[in-house]
Amino acid sequence: YGRGFGIVGPLLGDDSILNVPNGFYGIFYYFLVAAFSFSNHIVISRLNSYLILLSNCLSLYLAYLLYFVLEDMCIVCVTTYAVNLISLILALQKIQVLIRDEQVMRAFKIDKAK
Repeated sequence: YGRGFGIVGPLLGDDSILNVPNGFYGIFYYFLVAAFSFSNHIVISRLNSYLILLSNCLSLYLAYLLYFVLEDMCIVCVTTYAVNLISLILALQKIQVLIRDEQVMRAFKIDKAK
């Protein structure tokens, strides 16, 4: 389960280029989320929220594997799940703020370009 989330190997084969350690996916994911977080564009922020939501779904899957299949507990893993949940909450709050700001600017006919 430590490579390709335990999914890539059975689907594409153990020799697949996508069957890399989960940590590589994590590095790419967190870099992408961090980069997207700097944007105040609503579309980028929504895309970021979808990525974070997807990671939370994957966290649930990995938590299931850890606890019920491997019958183990890992504080680093659980901390990662918590970080993903907090990231989702913050990303959704950011979208609410961006939508509210957009509505205020529209109400007062403020041009973003100024």
